[in-house]
Amino acid sequence: MLRAWGSLPAYPRRVLLRLAFLPAIAFVLFNGVFFLLEVLPDPYGSFGGKDSYCRQFAGQNPPECHATSEKYGDFWQRIFTLDFGKSYVNNRPVSDSIEERWVRSAELLILSVLFSVATACVAGLWPSLRRRGAWSSGLRVAGALIAAAPMVALLTYQLIYPQEWWGYAPPLGGRVVRFFDHPVDNLQQFVPAAFTVGVLPGMWSARLVRRISGPAPIPLIRVGFAAGAVAVDVFPWVLGALLVVESIYTIPGLGEYLFRSLYQYDVSTSEAVILLFALLALVVWALRPPSQFDASIARHVEIDWRWTRHNCLLVAGATFVLAYVIIGIIGPWIAPHEAREFVGKNNEGASLDHLLGTDKLGRDIFSRLLYGNRTSLELSATILAAGFVPGLLAGSLLSRGPAGFRNALMEAAEIWLSMPLVIISLMFVVAFWPGFKPLAICFGIHAFMLALRAGGHGFDSLSVTSVHHWVPALGAAAIAAAATILGETTVGFLALGIPHEASWGGDMSKARESLPYHHWAAWSPFVAVLISASGFFLIRTALDDVDPPRMYER
Repeated sequence: MLRAWGSLPAYPRRVLLRLAFLPAIAFVLFNGVFFLLEVLPDPYGSFGGKDSYCRQFAGQNPPECHATSEKYGDFWQRIFTLDFGKSYVNNRPVSDSIEERWVRSAELLILSVLFSVATACVAGLWPSLRRRGAWSSGLRVAGALIAAAPMVALLTYQLIYPQEWWGYAPPLGGRVVRFFDHPVDNLQQFVPAAFTVGVLPGMWSARLVRRISGPAPIPLIRVGFAAGAVAVDVFPWVLGALLVVESIYTIPGLGEYLFRSLYQYDVSTSEAVILLFALLALVVWALRPPSQFDASIARHVEIDWRWTRHNCLLVAGATFVLAYVIIGIIGPWIAPHEAREFVGKNNEGASLDHLLGTDKLGRDIFSRLLYGNRTSLELSATILAAGFVPGLLAGSLLSRGPAGFRNALMEAAEIWLSMPLVIISLMFVVAFWPGFKPLAICFGIHAFMLALRAGGHGFDSLSVTSVHHWVPALGAAAIAAAATILGETTVGFLALGIPHEASWGGDMSKARESLPYHHWAAWSPFVAVLISASGFFLIRTALDDVDPPRMYER
């Protein structure tokens, strides 16, 4: 038996081990979902920690009350029987709603992954086929800029501007037809959104294709392996993007169903959809092929600090990041007005008094842009200090510890990074109520896991003079900061961000109604997010020359 096990190739052996531990991992993960959705939130205004609490169905009076232990038993009974009861909002069976909606989400998911794979393969292989360095550099810059674009804004502009320019917009609402009944009408509904969702991570994942395929000529089997790696890489991102896409496009799928249930504290629905998404992410994690670029992280290119001055991408990214930090620090001091001050007419155009005009409430857009930079910077600095630095120290200690313990924690980090970050962040917001604290906890854990993996793989010794020892940490820090900027923007756009604070995402959301006639109200925060996040993505792209790209970095 042991001889047969030892004769198996590395990939099947790894998959079998992960599948063997999958029930235990799912048990821990599902308990975390129960804790966040059932124990911490309380719709009647008090915080968690009570022995019992109540839930009220639609039209039910008085509400239904249960002990926490009884709720826990019912939770696992629903999992084993696959019967999640009825919605607390409309008193309809959750399983019936999921059965109606999953086909639409599956089609959107498949189309998005296909667009991601196609984009990544074309962008990753094109420089090798053309054999020109300028093409490679241009595509790397384009990948960083596209990855930094907030998806919520792009999807909104994609709905509004074609309607204004050409009288066309993708069908919205419940008008979703079956593919085999009307293929053209069906694709008209899903392709625009799937293309946007697919291209964003696809351009960024072209790094993986370039790393795996190597220089031309390119063997077909390596191209296939690269395409599979991209599909696995983008799956968590696309799975979380379903929630955003379906909410903006009002597509009646599982993402829209989940967002509405979280917003309305419909626990039965939230549990069912989140557990389904978590199970999909765990299966993809278990089947993920071994990554040759993960294994090669310890073999860095020997360089010195002079390399940093001659890398144009690194210099440009550092310049954007420095501007983001400086403006975030001094922004409120140089802002001409307070963020919430009503200073002019509604939707007033740009003038000397208001450089970017005013929003629909008469607030100065330029001032809110500066205050929004401070909000984003505070969150980014918090997660780097409280999450990333401890994770880096823990990872560096693990690199010298027992191999079994280190591998177990590395797998824990991979499991966390395989989960859709936007869904996790919304769960934390629901559990702790909208504010700075839940976002800091969620993105702090994400930064900790990124740093844990970077420190566990990348530190053989700490040497200030050896750049290659610090490159994995710098790359992971850049990804953590960029994910925080985009995550805070997304949550703010969904009206669940930090209350009573200026937010780039919140301002973009409020400007949707007046966007065709007052462009800068939405484009100003979009450009601010793009420049700030692209600085960190450019830094990570520049470090690819020394530190190979890894999957699950978003």
